Amino acid sequence: MSRLLKLGAVFLVYLCTAGVGAEPAEPALTITAGSITKHFTAAELLSRPDLASIQIPPGVDYDVPLTLQAVPLLDLLVLFSLEQFDRLEATATDGFVAQIPLALIEAGKSGGSVAWVAVEDSAHPWPKLRGKDASAGPFYLVWQYPERSRVANEQWPYMLEKLTGVGSPEVRWPQLKVNATLPADAPARHGETVFATYSLQSRVSSG
Repeated sequence: MSRLLKLGAVFLVYLCTAGVGAEPAEPALTITAGSITKHFTAAELLSRPDLASIQIPPGVDYDVPLTLQAVPLLDLLVLFSLEQFDRLEATATDGFVAQIPLALIEAGKSGGSVAWVAVEDSAHPWPKLRGKDASAGPFYLVWQYPERSRVANEQWPYMLEKLTGVGSPEVRWPQLKVNATLPADAPARHGETVFATYSLQSRVSSG
């Protein structure tokens, strides 16, 4: 066999075996606001100086209390310009999409509920979710003192993979906006709020 053919054979073997035994890609949380996108791996988040242990009582997705390693969501958002947005669209690996108003997140600065991004350490995996064969990881948006700002259960997205700055549903879909002349306590206004909070959350792909 000529030297050229031998080199070709070696290269072919390399192509066929390059993926064998390779380590799986480390999970990363992607945050996008306008033209800026940043990726935060689990290892990076777990090594941040603002990482803290927080206690999560049972009730939303788990029947047992949890102690989670988490980073304040507001600390991650300081890297982005969010003036043109009023909420984050949270997307999970199973297709769930949740709308998180920025005002709800900002309320954590002034005595409201405090949003955290909990990070699962692969060396110490979390328990499986209620009724599921998987944990809430690799990333889980959780809240301390959720009762202070009336955080809805749908606003605790687990299996989180992406946060994207977006405008209000009524801006993106004007047909959802109620008549501006209606009083603040009109049932239609309440229905608009309920729809934006609950009906836009789904465990189907957002496409």
